[in-house]
Amino acid sequence: MNKVKTILIIIAVVLGTVLALAAIGMIVTALQYLFWLGVLCLAAVAAIKLFKKSDSPQLESKSHIKELKNAERSLEEYKRKYQVK
Repeated sequence: MNKVKTILIIIAVVLGTVLALAAIGMIVTALQYLFWLGVLCLAAVAAIKLFKKSDSPQLESKSHIKELKNAERSLEEYKRKYQVK
């Protein structure tokens, strides 16, 4: 009876160890999948931000002198049209 009990305890310890290692392996595998899923999501977000059209259209760069000349011209036209003579 003692030998059977010892053999059953050894079998239980071996099976418990195998199950514990299998559980640890599943946890490590799940963490690896989560890591690669996170890397993939970061790459997707970076690609979306990089290739997305901007919300507002970009204006051509104007020099400040041209803007001032346009403002002066507009002011002169306004004065000419709407000022009382």
